[in-house]
Parts: sequence; structure tokens; C-alpha cells
Amino acid sequence: MITIRQMAPGDLDWLVDRHALDYARDEGFDASFGALVREILEGFAAGHDPACERSFIA
Repeated sequence: MITIRQMAPGDLDWLVDRHALDYARDEGFDASFGALVREILEGFAAGHDPACERSFIA
């Protein structure tokens, strides 16, 4: 079963970790990629318009 929900506490850390691990394994990216993903996600969380922008976890 697939559940779609809005982001919850801890999801940002999980997304950063998952991206960092997957891209290191598959593409050879270094640790700076995880930092970039965190910067992008934190920027979205801080500045998005909840009336028309959302993030979801599937």
C-alpha cells in the first residue's frame, strides 16, 4: 500500500540522508551533495507559499 502525506518532523533529515547515500553509491557524489540537498529543502521549507506549494512523502 502507498500512503501520501505531508512532510513531518524527521522527513527532511531522512530525505537528505537518502539522497546522499543513493547518489554517492550510484553516481559517486561526495558529501557536499547532501549539504546541497539540505540547503535546497531548508530553503523550500522556510520560503514556500503553503497556499500553492507543498511537499509530500510517498
